[in-house]
This record gives sequence, structure tokens and C-alpha cells, in this order.
Amino acid sequence: KTLDKWFQPGGHTEPGDLDIWETARREAEEETGIENLTNLSASIFDLDVHIIPEKGELPAHFHYDVRVAFLAETEVLPPTNTEVNGLAWVSLDTLLRQLDTQQSLRRMAIKSLLLSAF
Repeated sequence: KTLDKWFQPGGHTEPGDLDIWETARREAEEETGIENLTNLSASIFDLDVHIIPEKGELPAHFHYDVRVAFLAETEVLPPTNTEVNGLAWVSLDTLLRQLDTQQSLRRMAIKSLLLSAF
């Protein structure tokens, strides 16, 4: 919502978080309202490293997105919450061809297509 761009659901670890998949599940459920997400793999799906620009007293720094893949058991999306402007299921084709998509999202879409071919 803050940047007014399409991103995958996500968030930050909290003190005491020890399991990356549980952290990712919690954050995805908080942002989307979708429950009962199932891990698709015990492996990390993607890692994105990018620079966050300086803001106020916070200096510019590297930000690490550790991404995991989940399967949602529903196609019904709950009403959006205060953290997002909108929530939508988007086909990989639409993601790659029609939306103003971040390069890292495009990379994940291509990975998804490649993995589904096997």
C-alpha cells in the first residue's frame, strides 16, 4: 500500500521467530486474510536482495526477501485489509505481459512456469 505497487505478500520476522516458513505463513495470512496455506517445498523458492533508500534517520541499506511458496486451498479472496490497496489472483501470463511488475516478481513467475513443466 505504501508504494502503490504490486508485490507478493510478505512481512518481517518478529523477535523470537525461528521458523522461516511459519513466519512467511503468518505474514501472508495477515496481509491477505487467506488461511490454511500449505508449504509447497521445504526449500526457499527465491531470494531477492535490493537496496532500500535512505529515509529520515534510517540510512540506505540492503533488504533481503526470503521467499517461500505456498498453495492456497481457496480461490475466494477475503475483503482487503488496511495493509493493502487490493488483492487479486493474477495469472502468470498477466503478471509477465500486462502488469507493471517488479523484476523480482517476473523472475518468480518464470521460475513457477519452469517448475510446473516438470
